Amino acid sequence: MPDWLIAAAGIVTIAAAAWLLRRRHSRRAAQHARLWYEDNNQGHAGGRPPDFLAKFGAPGWDAAGQRMDVYMLRLNIIDDLDDAFLTGVLQPFLARTGTALAVDATGATWLQLNGREHHLQVELSQLRRLRDLGLAVDYISLQSPLSKAPPDGEDYPMDKRIEDVLTYAGAVRGIFPGAEIGVIGALATHGGDWLDAYADLLGHGVVGYIHLDCPYEHIGVELGWPDICDIEAAVRRLGAEFGLLITTKEGGGESNEAWQAGVLASLDGCIDSGGAPRDYVIASWFPYPDRTLPVIPALIGAVRRRF
Repeated sequence: MPDWLIAAAGIVTIAAAAWLLRRRHSRRAAQHARLWYEDNNQGHAGGRPPDFLAKFGAPGWDAAGQRMDVYMLRLNIIDDLDDAFLTGVLQPFLARTGTALAVDATGATWLQLNGREHHLQVELSQLRRLRDLGLAVDYISLQSPLSKAPPDGEDYPMDKRIEDVLTYAGAVRGIFPGAEIGVIGALATHGGDWLDAYADLLGHGVVGYIHLDCPYEHIGVELGWPDICDIEAAVRRLGAEFGLLITTKEGGGESNEAWQAGVLASLDGCIDSGGAPRDYVIASWFPYPDRTLPVIPALIGAVRRRF
């Protein structure tokens, strides 16, 4: 065998061994990952699945709750939920299953634009209501404050976006001082200067996690798996935890089955690439899944069989 072929075979063997080591490490890390679940808003603000309320009394939902670590509730539906549901249904569900509660909040986005201060006050009032009813909010996830494009194409610079996050965080600390505050966003997915933005934001020591919004069909186009692993490593170096939203826009526009397949493909791709997020977040803001049961319990079971 020629020397060059022997050398090439050695390089391939080393690369394969390195890939297997990364994959093994990722599988081990996944065993300690936290699984989050957020109900689908059906593609519009304030939306929710038709069986949103009914699922809490359905066989199998408690078992699904026991297999998730965090249940995330969108703050923009809180006013539609009465006290009896929050204290008599949701709170007992969280207690029975040992599931933490997160809220998905939009009040930190464009906070310095006209009218947005009112939105902040609405969300603070909603959080006070949860506190006064005795619910513990463990995580407050700020929806897209670093990446969402402002209305009418207005310029909204990153320094203002970071100020908004810090202002919002300071306000909610007075309500839930022990809650961990994080940021959801697609800044990296959209090609933004994510590293400088994250360094500036996380340097304040206020934000505890970054959840990357990168639906499955964007992977390999806007971002590859090595890029996502680099973002994870950078976020950790900057002192925060990393999470990945596992979802699919294309599947979410097609069917329950296509959405489930995209979620699992995203999870498998992350694990196989050596990624080790602290959090995997099952979420959708598309037409599908069009119901919770039996779609979500089955999906959570399939996810949990992978770690």
